[in-house]
Amino acid sequence: MSHYGLTLGYQADKCSICGFKKEIRIIYDSEEHKIAKVCDTCVEDQGTNSISDILGKYGKKTTAKHIAILTKEQMEKSGFGLTGEKKKD
Repeated sequence: MSHYGLTLGYQADKCSICGFKKEIRIIYDSEEHKIAKVCDTCVEDQGTNSISDILGKYGKKTTAKHIAILTKEQMEKSGFGLTGEKKKD
């Protein structure tokens, strides 16, 4: 399983790259414990840079607990439980 992630939903916050308050998504590395908040414009401007490149340049250290919370929230939003099985309504 990849240790990189991207939140599904958008939230209003300050972009780690341009510094403006915009609708952002969070990219993260669960092994290095880094996150970056990025807007779509800045991601497009990064071109072919990978998530690891963006996190290396703009990422900030965080806790494993914070990343676990992000991961759990994303699994719940996607309709899948932490077991990887689709939740039944």
